[in-house]
Amino acid sequence: VTPLHIAVVNQNISLVHHLISHGGDVATPRATGLYFQKRRGGLIYFGEHILSFAACGGNKNIISMVIDAGASTRVQDYLGNTVLHILVLQPNKVAACQSIDLIMTRDAELQEPVPLDMVPNLQGLTPMK
Repeated sequence: VTPLHIAVVNQNISLVHHLISHGGDVATPRATGLYFQKRRGGLIYFGEHILSFAACGGNKNIISMVIDAGASTRVQDYLGNTVLHILVLQPNKVAACQSIDLIMTRDAELQEPVPLDMVPNLQGLTPMK
C-alpha cells in the first residue's frame, strides 16, 4: 500500500493533490497481500489500484483527480476485476452508482471498442453479471 492509497481511502483531497503534484504514481502501484484480496466473508474489497480505492470512497473530486493524473479506467486486478466489478460489490449502492456513472463517462472519452461495463474478469463475468 502506498501513501497515495491511504490518502485516497481517507478522502484527504489536499493530501491526494499534494502527493500527485509531487510525482505520486496513480497508474502502477497496487495494494497486494492477503488483507487486500477478495475473500469469502470479507467485509470490504477495494481491489488493488488507486482508482478502485477512490471509486469505493465515492468522492468525485478524488476520482477525477486520479484519472486526470493518469490512472486507467481499464486496469484490472489479480482476478481480472475492473473498477466496475469492484463497485457492484460495495454495500453503499447509491455511492457506487454515482462512481460508476462518472467512471463510465470518463472511460467513454477513450473511445474503446468494448464498453467498460462489458469487459469480463478472469471468470468471464462482466460487472453486471
